[in-house]
Amino acid sequence: MGTIRLTSSTVTLHEFTISPVKKISIFLGIAFVGICCIVGAYYCHFYYNLYQGTKTRWQSDLDGLDSRLKELESRMGRLEAHKARNLKPFHLSCEISTTDQPSFGSLNPMPANTNGVFKAWHGKGSGVDPEFRLPAGITNEIEFKIQVPRQYFGNPVDAWLSHAEPYQDLTAFDKLHAYRAFRAGETNMVKLIVQVRTNSSVKMRFQIVVLCLSDSD
Repeated sequence: MGTIRLTSSTVTLHEFTISPVKKISIFLGIAFVGICCIVGAYYCHFYYNLYQGTKTRWQSDLDGLDSRLKELESRMGRLEAHKARNLKPFHLSCEISTTDQPSFGSLNPMPANTNGVFKAWHGKGSGVDPEFRLPAGITNEIEFKIQVPRQYFGNPVDAWLSHAEPYQDLTAFDKLHAYRAFRAGETNMVKLIVQVRTNSSVKMRFQIVVLCLSDSD
């Protein structure tokens, strides 16, 4: 009969140790990965906000364009309601400046007149008196009301901005446009909307075209 003998074997486990150099390398690696994650999260947040801001501006621009198109359709509708032969354009010469500039045709400083009365005249040419004077440094939107006498012009139907001189001075404005007022109590009146950009100084001549309807229509 055979005999089986079991021989026990002893396994010795040696303690696993990490050298200080390896510890520093591992720590730096983990720190680098953490910093990369933080930087990545920051840029993701930055570009997300940038995209949202751009999207908001685009939406605002689209809304503004839609509003302008609707206004144009409304103006075209009013014009189509009249016979073309009874519509006559008048080119009103205008002057606008800020109080840090000398007024046109005068060596004496002219004060601001944002609440003044402005009137269109017609004779040898057409224009608006007095000059539009804006307080230096103002950035608020200002509305000027221009009376258009019916006996000289007829009934205003529409108005818009035309030639400007010097043309490059238009860049000093955030807003500069004219339109025919249709509110109650504002008959025969054209409005000029002005908003000057920050740190801008203005001295410019321009024209407002007023399209008027003769009383025979």
